[in-house]
Amino acid sequence: MKRFLLFFTSSVLVILLVSSCVYRKYTKQANKYEAAGLYESALEQYIKALKKKPDYIDARIGLIRMSTRYSEQLSDQIEQAYTALDDDQVVSSYLKLRDLRNQVAPYDTELNIDSRVEGQFRESKTRFLSNKYRQAEALMDEEKFSEAAALFDQVVDVDPTYERAAELVKYCKSEPIYRQAVANMTNGKYRAAYLQLGRVLNIDSSFKDALDLRQEAINKGVLTVAFVDVRNAYGHRQLANMMVAEVKTLVQRHNDPFLRIVDLYQTEALIEEQKRALANNLDLKSAIIPVRAHLACRINDVNMQKSKFKEVKMKGFLREVKADKTIKYHKIYYYDCQQTAQAWAQVSYDLTSTSTGLILLSGVASASANDAIHYIYYKNDSRDLNIRTGSWEKQDKPFDPAVDYVSDNFLSSSQISSLVQARRSLKAIEDLELDLSPTLGRSIAQKLINFNPEQ
Repeated sequence: MKRFLLFFTSSVLVILLVSSCVYRKYTKQANKYEAAGLYESALEQYIKALKKKPDYIDARIGLIRMSTRYSEQLSDQIEQAYTALDDDQVVSSYLKLRDLRNQVAPYDTELNIDSRVEGQFRESKTRFLSNKYRQAEALMDEEKFSEAAALFDQVVDVDPTYERAAELVKYCKSEPIYRQAVANMTNGKYRAAYLQLGRVLNIDSSFKDALDLRQEAINKGVLTVAFVDVRNAYGHRQLANMMVAEVKTLVQRHNDPFLRIVDLYQTEALIEEQKRALANNLDLKSAIIPVRAHLACRINDVNMQKSKFKEVKMKGFLREVKADKTIKYHKIYYYDCQQTAQAWAQVSYDLTSTSTGLILLSGVASASANDAIHYIYYKNDSRDLNIRTGSWEKQDKPFDPAVDYVSDNFLSSSQISSLVQARRSLKAIEDLELDLSPTLGRSIAQKLINFNPEQ
């Protein structure tokens, strides 16, 4: 306990020491940048130091000094750019000045922007927005969408409400992706189209018919898979059922919009109902997507191999507590028994297209499971918890601690108790199938999840 407390205390001291070194390190680095005239970099280091130690006076004084000098530097840049009619530079420097004011505000440092600078910015801003907007419109007309989007972004950064800039920047970013998606839809690349339309909707949730088109991509590209009866499952029905259930569970949990496990017979019944409804001009809420592939599994092999049963006769003692609380040890023979078993299974599977009959995916899944028993017994398989391990010389002589040894501590008795009460029969092959089926199901499910029919 003392060692732990010493270690804990040392760790805390090291952490505090490292933390102290960090904010001082940032401040020293800021001083170097300041001496070199790199005010922006110095400012960043002072802010880092204050984040580590908000009341560090050297960093706080440095922040005030640097923010003043840097703001003066930016104001001079604006003045020079304004004189040179460089609207881009005026706007860029002013935005940095505005960001600087926001950066230092949390540290009780207030920066005032000169009214002259404000006036110069407003005048340059008007020309800047007009020029950038017109240039962006011209590029958009030429369908140079990425270049137009970059200019519209500049407009929005300065004034998000300027004309239709916010709307058009979304259009310029969305339109080329949307066109790629439409092309992929035409070429049957529904999964690629789905991803692209998702990107479009992230930019603009109401862009054209992107939402409906994405749903159409799912409907046309989804691989609906139905299991057919597992072949060669006689005597291994539990294995077959649990394997299929595992595949269904994992595919459903993966939640891929382009992969669905469906019930073959239920789907066929629904389609027949739909046909009857169409024939009688009844209103249909939605169309049933047909089964597009059958998954056929065949159990090739299920077997179990057992090791030879091993029974070893051991010397030990039977512990007896007398009425007067004294303990007596009786010399006995007990039996230590061990046996192991290994089960394995192999299943082949084929995913076949219902429209072409082609095998889309095939493979073999294998699984193995182990079981073991280890127990002890004494006198006709009794589960006597008073057995103790040890050694003795002559069974007909009373226990003599000078020549005989008995292990009667807590750990030893607990181990013996566990072995006495342990399971004494290996699992049947039917029970080991409970361990085999999930592994087989996971293997098949992973192949289905990774399969892309469009590649």
